[in-house]
Amino acid sequence: MIDIEILNRLNAPNRAERLDNLKALLGEAKFPPAVPEYINNHIHTTYSFSPYSPTAAVYAARAEGLCTAGIIDHDSIAGAEEFLAAAELAGRYGVGFLYRDFRPGFRQGQAKARELGLYMQKYCGCVFSEEERYAKQIQKDREKYPPLP
Repeated sequence: MIDIEILNRLNAPNRAERLDNLKALLGEAKFPPAVPEYINNHIHTTYSFSPYSPTAAVYAARAEGLCTAGIIDHDSIAGAEEFLAAAELAGRYGVGFLYRDFRPGFRQGQAKARELGLYMQKYCGCVFSEEERYAKQIQKDREKYPPLP
Protein backbone atom coordinates (compact mmCIF):
# COMPACT_ATOMS: atom_id res chain seq x y z
CA MET A 1 0.00 0.00 0.00
CA ILE A 2 1.38 3.39 -0.98
CA ASP A 3 1.32 6.27 1.49
CA ILE A 4 -1.42 8.73 0.46
CA GLU A 5 1.05 11.63 0.08
CA ILE A 6 3.20 9.56 -2.27
CA LEU A 7 0.12 8.40 -4.19
CA ASN A 8 -1.03 12.00 -4.61
CA ARG A 9 2.38 12.92 -6.05
CA LEU A 10 2.32 9.93 -8.42
CA ASN A 11 -1.24 10.79 -9.47
CA ALA A 12 -0.38 14.40 -10.35
CA PRO A 13 -2.59 15.97 -13.06
CA ASN A 14 -0.20 15.38 -15.97
CA ARG A 15 2.17 12.65 -17.08
CA ALA A 16 5.34 14.77 -17.03
CA GLU A 17 4.74 15.82 -13.43
CA ARG A 18 3.99 12.22 -12.39
CA LEU A 19 7.25 11.00 -13.94
CA ASP A 20 9.26 13.85 -12.38
CA ASN A 21 7.75 13.00 -8.99
CA LEU A 22 8.58 9.32 -9.51
CA LYS A 23 12.20 10.16 -10.30
CA ALA A 24 12.50 12.16 -7.07
CA LEU A 25 10.79 9.45 -5.00
CA LEU A 26 12.92 6.64 -6.44
CA GLY A 27 16.08 8.40 -5.34
CA GLU A 28 14.99 8.35 -1.71
CA ALA A 29 12.91 5.13 -1.56
CA LYS A 30 14.00 2.08 0.38
CA PHE A 31 12.43 -0.88 -1.41
CA PRO A 32 12.53 -4.52 -0.36
CA PRO A 33 14.46 -6.89 -2.62
CA ALA A 34 12.53 -8.03 -5.68
CA VAL A 35 11.29 -11.58 -5.25
CA PRO A 36 11.50 -13.76 -8.41
CA GLU A 37 8.15 -15.42 -7.62
CA TYR A 38 6.31 -12.11 -7.13
CA ILE A 39 4.67 -11.42 -10.48
CA ASN A 40 1.53 -9.45 -11.29
CA ASN A 41 0.65 -8.87 -14.93
CA HIS A 42 -2.95 -7.93 -14.12
CA ILE A 43 -2.68 -4.40 -12.75
CA HIS A 44 -5.37 -1.84 -13.59
CA THR A 45 -4.65 1.88 -13.67
CA THR A 46 -6.64 5.12 -13.82
CA TYR A 47 -7.21 4.30 -17.50
CA SER A 48 -9.78 1.73 -16.38
CA PHE A 49 -10.91 1.87 -12.76
CA SER A 50 -7.94 1.88 -10.39
CA PRO A 51 -6.89 4.84 -8.23
CA TYR A 52 -3.28 4.30 -9.41
CA SER A 53 -1.84 6.13 -12.41
CA PRO A 54 0.51 4.00 -14.54
CA THR A 55 3.41 5.76 -12.77
CA ALA A 56 1.95 4.92 -9.35
CA ALA A 57 1.46 1.31 -10.48
CA VAL A 58 5.19 1.00 -11.20
CA TYR A 59 6.08 2.46 -7.81
CA ALA A 60 3.59 0.17 -6.02
CA ALA A 61 4.92 -2.87 -7.88
CA ARG A 62 8.44 -2.11 -6.74
CA ALA A 63 7.34 -1.27 -3.19
CA GLU A 64 5.70 -4.70 -2.94
CA GLY A 65 8.81 -6.51 -4.17
CA LEU A 66 7.44 -7.55 -7.55
CA CYS A 67 10.03 -8.66 -10.07
CA THR A 68 7.57 -8.50 -12.98
CA ALA A 69 4.56 -6.23 -13.48
CA GLY A 70 2.16 -5.42 -16.29
CA ILE A 71 -0.98 -3.37 -16.78
CA ILE A 72 -4.24 -4.58 -18.28
CA ASP A 73 -6.72 -1.72 -18.54
CA HIS A 74 -10.15 -2.37 -20.00
CA ASP A 75 -10.55 -1.34 -23.64
CA SER A 76 -7.50 0.92 -23.52
CA ILE A 77 -3.77 0.86 -24.03
CA ALA A 78 -3.55 4.58 -23.20
CA GLY A 79 -1.53 3.95 -20.04
CA ALA A 80 1.09 1.75 -21.68
CA GLU A 81 3.43 4.54 -22.78
CA GLU A 82 3.49 6.14 -19.32
CA PHE A 83 3.89 2.74 -17.62
CA LEU A 84 6.90 1.96 -19.82
CA ALA A 85 8.46 5.40 -19.19
CA ALA A 86 7.98 4.94 -15.44
CA ALA A 87 9.40 1.41 -15.65
CA GLU A 88 12.45 2.71 -17.51
CA LEU A 89 13.02 5.26 -14.74
CA ALA A 90 12.53 2.59 -12.10
CA GLY A 91 15.00 0.36 -13.97
CA ARG A 92 17.75 2.84 -13.19
CA TYR A 93 17.08 2.10 -9.54
CA GLY A 94 17.26 -1.67 -9.69
CA VAL A 95 13.78 -2.45 -11.04
CA GLY A 96 13.73 -4.53 -14.19
CA PHE A 97 10.80 -4.41 -16.60
CA LEU A 98 10.36 -6.12 -19.93
CA TYR A 99 7.81 -4.98 -22.50
CA ARG A 100 6.01 -7.58 -24.58
CA ASP A 101 2.73 -7.25 -26.44
CA PHE A 102 1.17 -10.68 -26.10
CA ARG A 103 -1.94 -9.91 -28.16
CA PRO A 104 -0.59 -11.36 -31.45
CA GLY A 105 -0.05 -14.79 -29.85
CA PHE A 106 -3.15 -14.78 -27.68
CA ARG A 107 -5.17 -17.34 -29.69
CA GLN A 108 -2.17 -19.67 -30.06
CA GLY A 109 -1.59 -19.44 -26.30
CA GLN A 110 -5.21 -20.37 -25.64
CA ALA A 111 -4.95 -23.33 -28.02
CA LYS A 112 -1.76 -24.53 -26.33
CA ALA A 113 -3.32 -24.17 -22.87
CA ARG A 114 -6.30 -26.28 -23.99
CA GLU A 115 -3.95 -28.85 -25.50
CA LEU A 116 -2.12 -29.10 -22.16
CA GLY A 117 -5.40 -29.27 -20.22
CA LEU A 118 -4.73 -26.05 -18.30
CA TYR A 119 -7.57 -24.22 -16.56
CA MET A 120 -8.60 -20.95 -18.20
CA GLN A 121 -11.33 -18.78 -16.73
CA LYS A 122 -13.43 -16.95 -19.28
CA TYR A 123 -13.05 -13.52 -17.67
CA CYS A 124 -10.43 -11.64 -15.66
CA GLY A 125 -12.44 -11.58 -12.43
CA CYS A 126 -12.82 -7.84 -11.95
CA VAL A 127 -16.22 -6.21 -11.52
CA PHE A 128 -16.32 -5.03 -15.15
CA SER A 129 -15.66 -8.53 -16.46
CA GLU A 130 -18.35 -9.87 -14.17
CA GLU A 131 -20.78 -7.37 -15.63
CA GLU A 132 -19.83 -8.40 -19.19
CA ARG A 133 -20.01 -12.05 -18.19
CA TYR A 134 -23.63 -11.79 -17.07
CA ALA A 135 -24.87 -9.01 -19.41
CA LYS A 136 -26.32 -11.38 -22.03
CA GLN A 137 -28.16 -13.43 -19.42
CA ILE A 138 -29.53 -10.31 -17.77
CA GLN A 139 -30.78 -9.03 -21.14
CA LYS A 140 -32.44 -12.40 -21.88
CA ASP A 141 -34.11 -12.35 -18.47
CA ARG A 142 -35.38 -8.80 -19.02
CA GLU A 143 -36.90 -9.83 -22.36
CA LYS A 144 -38.39 -12.99 -20.90
CA TYR A 145 -39.67 -11.30 -17.73
CA PRO A 146 -40.54 -7.66 -18.58
CA PRO A 147 -41.07 -5.32 -15.63
CA LEU A 148 -44.59 -5.08 -14.27
CA PRO A 149 -46.54 -1.90 -15.09
